[in-house]
Parts: sequence; C-alpha cells; structure tokens
Amino acid sequence: MRDMVFDLNLPALSWLLGKGRLNRSLVSGQQQWLSNATGLANFPYAALRANAGGDAGEDGRWLCLDPIRLRVERTQFIVEEPSSLHITAEEAAALVHDLAPLFAELGELHIASPHEWHLHLATATPLRTTPLPDAVGFNGDNLMPQADNASVWRRLLNEAQMLLHAHPINRAREQRGLPTINSLWPWGEGALEAKTSLHWHSVQGHGALWQGFAQFSNAAWSPVADRFNPSSGKTLIVHAALAESTAQGDAMRWREAMKQLESDWFAPMVAALQDGTLHEVVLHGMGTGHALAARVTKNTRLAFWRSPASLDILGIQP
Repeated sequence: MRDMVFDLNLPALSWLLGKGRLNRSLVSGQQQWLSNATGLANFPYAALRANAGGDAGEDGRWLCLDPIRLRVERTQFIVEEPSSLHITAEEAAALVHDLAPLFAELGELHIASPHEWHLHLATATPLRTTPLPDAVGFNGDNLMPQADNASVWRRLLNEAQMLLHAHPINRAREQRGLPTINSLWPWGEGALEAKTSLHWHSVQGHGALWQGFAQFSNAAWSPVADRFNPSSGKTLIVHAALAESTAQGDAMRWREAMKQLESDWFAPMVAALQDGTLHEVVLHGMGTGHALAARVTKNTRLAFWRSPASLDILGIQP
C-alpha cells in the first residue's frame, strides 16, 4: 500500500481518516463486508437483483448466472473482471435465448441487465458458491459450486462453454477485436430476510443489485452521481470507482481514480462537514481479508488534537 499511495496528494481523504473514528475488522470477502456496511444480514445478491426487476426474489430460489470471460493462463482458467466485456443488450438477449434451454432442467433464465443474468431455480437446492467479485483474478476451476448436484452444474457449465465458443455473437466480437464471453458464473444464493428497518432514506448505486436493495429498504434509488452533494436523510452511496483497477491490479489507474475521488467526492464532503451541511459521514473500504471504516461526526470533526492521517493507514490490517 505504501507504494500505491506514495506522493499522492489527497488532503481531504487524509482529513477524513484523521478526524474519523477508525474501525478495522477481518472479513472473509465482499459479501460479509457488504452485510456489515449495509446492515442486511447474509446479503443475498441474486434475490436483491431479482427484486429490482419486480420478480419475487424473496423465495430464496434465485441465483446470479453472470456472463464472464475465463483467461487461459498455463494450466489455469483465470476469472477476468466482467465489466471489461462491455456486453450490449442485443448480445445478451441473443445469448440468453440460446442458453436458456440448456439450463431449463434447473430453472428459468432471466436478464436483469446485459451483465446481470439470473436463474430462478425450479426447486430449492442447497448451494455454496463464491461471489463473483471474490473470484476475479483467481482460478475458476477451484471455485465451482458446492452442492448435492455439483456434477449437474459442472456438466451444464461445460456445455454452456461449448455453446458460447461457437456462438455467432462471439465470432462477431472476435472480428471486432473484443474479448469473447466464454463462460457463466453461478453465485449470490440466499433468501431475503424478513422485512427489517434498515433506516436508509436513499441509495445511490449502479446496477440492479442496488436498485433492488433500495426497494427492499423502502428507500429512494438513483445511480451514483458524478459528484458528492449532501442530501437529506441517511444516504448509502456505493461508489465503484476503484473496483476495476483493483481487480486488474492496475496501480496507475487506481491512483488516477483516487485523485478523481478526492476532487469530486472527498473535498466537497469535507466542506459540507465543516460548514455543518453534513452532520456525519462513514467511509467504508475493503482490502484482501480486511475492512476499514472511518466515522466522522461533529464531535470528532471539532477534536483539534486529531490531525490528518497518513494514507499508509489504508493498508494496515487488524
């Protein structure tokens, strides 16, 4: 981390980290981190995403089945960052049309967005999968679903890979110099818990996941704004500016994204705290195996003995 933040000038973020009460914790992955940050136990991705489309996500039989690319690396098949595929709505519709009969023995295939597909399982089946964000950069063969019907899953995924390999959509993508969509990733199992008071008034986040979370929380939803603007009530903002560069291990892009966050988000956030427009802010971040939260309140903001923190603190584990 010291190399990543070397000579980065982020005074607003340093101020927030220095003035905030810091809490470091161990987390097993993104699912646990999001559960802690949002207050929703277990964080069932698929049920939340299905909820955004008006489907009955509560029954616990929903599974994300997202299109991905596996990169051959010696004897391994590495899961690549899905957003780099840039799948169009037309491509997704054509692929799902041809893949749906293949998975009909397990359930019905749906499209939430070009990058977000769901399988509504015909029967409740105990499954244990690896969340797609936690699988990126790792060998996909080692992270296959664990279930009583694991052999069925492996067979269908292999057949899907063969279908995708010869599909006209992928041939056209190759001709245009685009990466092919060569596999699917099942993940995000679990049912929504009983309605609970999460106390979010609004949610900003891209994709069906955060739209579904907002609906479940009875909160207003919108995509992430270009710049921080204080809003009334308790607002959850899920900013993915660092996600792709982190997954790809691109240090330079990560640094540029941090600079953009500093100017568009952290600096106006500090200004709003200092003039009293914003009463409290909690920053959440996650690294490999650990998470960091910084809570800045009126009391901590006025604590003159709290000085801006070194950015090295971002890499300190519990």
